[in-house]
Amino acid sequence: MNATVLASQTTTHHARSPVVPQKDVVREIKNSAPIFIIGSHRSGTSFLYRLIQKHLNIGFGRDNGNFIHFLNLLPHYGDLSNYDNMFQLVSDILAIPEFKKRFSGLEIDPDTFIENLDAQTYPEVVRQFYAEWAYLKGADRWGGKTPDYSLHVDSLHQLFPDAKFIHIIRDGRDVALSLFNLDWGPKDALLAAQHWQERVSAALNFGQELSNENYLELRYEALVQQPEIAFQRLIHFIDYDGDRDMIIEDFLQMTCPKVKRDNYDKWRSRMSAKDIQDFELMAGELLQRLGYPLQYPHLLEKHVTKSQLLQHHIKNIFRKILRGQGFIGFFRKTRQWLRDLRIKISH
Repeated sequence: MNATVLASQTTTHHARSPVVPQKDVVREIKNSAPIFIIGSHRSGTSFLYRLIQKHLNIGFGRDNGNFIHFLNLLPHYGDLSNYDNMFQLVSDILAIPEFKKRFSGLEIDPDTFIENLDAQTYPEVVRQFYAEWAYLKGADRWGGKTPDYSLHVDSLHQLFPDAKFIHIIRDGRDVALSLFNLDWGPKDALLAAQHWQERVSAALNFGQELSNENYLELRYEALVQQPEIAFQRLIHFIDYDGDRDMIIEDFLQMTCPKVKRDNYDKWRSRMSAKDIQDFELMAGELLQRLGYPLQYPHLLEKHVTKSQLLQHHIKNIFRKILRGQGFIGFFRKTRQWLRDLRIKISH
């Protein structure tokens, strides 16, 4: 199941004034309050970021968690006010194999990049990366979209206290159906429920500590059924300072007709009774907390044992092997481990 429900996903590029130097424009973007979209994979995070990027001129980067990963490696780089240490950090980030793919077209010279930093700190490094990406995309502000950010929202908030977080929530059983179709996704409903529950719970708990000015919850089902109402909430939340009436009219004409308004509750007809039971056994309490109706409410009295969890993991591994899946993920994790080892040894 594809959570993307827009038929066309083009980004609007805006002409920039040739009078204002690029460096100054990037600095203005960098100093804007970032927007982070969080939530479980396959909850509509891609649909949401494309919608915002298209209409509200925010340039989203998808670093696949690499900036959080490097945050944990910072002790091995030492004092970033030392130019050599900062140069090594920036060079290592640029050397990530995924970087050119995820930030296609972004050309960065480490020396120039460091020269343009306003402070020799890691948050400044991340802001500068995203600001340059947003500039390339013709955007006025920057943001990040990586579902696993949900597990690291506390770190993101510490790095960027001014950040705004949009948490999109979708019925986990529809999420599970979509995860089943991904090469890296679990092939077991109970493990899919665990995946969904971990990310949604982390984001919900985080949101309880923030004000309404910094945290917004959107339901995927409401977004596809009444996109115009959700869009107006987004405009208000991100403090859009353009012509709101015009942007709403553009949204109503360009995007609303393309939204698949029945793209929810697919699990009712496509999910087996056994899979629904396994999902609700693991995550029934969270489904109920969020107001999603349960098919098997009696399972709320039961809990998943360690033995059951192990059995499901073993079945999941065998299913992936039989489908020839999981090997790319293993290769990437091994490559990342070797890269981390090199950084730890060389510093």
